[in-house]
Amino acid sequence: MNTLKKCAVLLGIIKEKNALTIMEYLSSKEQDNIINEINKNEPFTKSEKNNVLLDFNSYFRKKQKPLISLELTILIYIFAAIGAGIFLAFTLKNFNRNSIYGFFTKFNNTGAIYLFLYPFLSYATRKHYGKSPVKLLFQKKNIFYDFFTGLAGAVVLFVILVVINSLNNSFAVKPGNYLYFLLLTRGFFAPITEEIFFRRFLFVKMSIDINQYSAFFVINIIFAAVHLPNSVIIFLLFFVSSAVLTGIYIWRKKLLPCFLAHSIANISFFLLGNT
Repeated sequence: MNTLKKCAVLLGIIKEKNALTIMEYLSSKEQDNIINEINKNEPFTKSEKNNVLLDFNSYFRKKQKPLISLELTILIYIFAAIGAGIFLAFTLKNFNRNSIYGFFTKFNNTGAIYLFLYPFLSYATRKHYGKSPVKLLFQKKNIFYDFFTGLAGAVVLFVILVVINSLNNSFAVKPGNYLYFLLLTRGFFAPITEEIFFRRFLFVKMSIDINQYSAFFVINIIFAAVHLPNSVIIFLLFFVSSAVLTGIYIWRKKLLPCFLAHSIANISFFLLGNT
């Protein structure tokens, strides 16, 4: 989309009174060019409007300095990596060092991987949305309604987790002596990272680029795949769990109920496993 068309689309979005005020600051030739562009292309599609608004938002975000520097993010990443490495060295004593798949499975299941990912998520949300990941989750309106929505979603996800564990007992990590570490990583870092990345970043972006229905299936497939399922049935169960979370996001248009559903289900599952 060229610059002239973007201007025409943006003026088409703005209310008529404001658009006329903006046009007064343009030359006669510029006004004629934009009016011709509007007449030639109206009505503008929803996709065109969304793309222009995203460009407009991105332009001003680039003008703002991130609330946390890249250097500080890298430093946090290094400390998180050291912490995750120490955890792996001292707690996964029975770890099969010869198996690459086993390494990534254990690393993913313990949630240690999210200690690596969270600093980058924090930098990205501050840069693109001007908010930390936690502030991005919370919106003051209807928090109680979000809680009960998340609780209902957690029940469904919990049942899916139990079924996955019963089908493949080796998939689950036994909480044991590092229960608190799992509650932190799987109860907080995993849900907040996955929900912001899959629901806010990928799903919203793909809904604009293609359409919501296609984005729904693609996001759920990716979500299932990154959880390293070792059978088709487990893949489908992860697909369903992602579909539940994406459905909540489409319905509520908010991340908080998705995060609560994901977090409560994970915490409940590991607390049950520890008993």
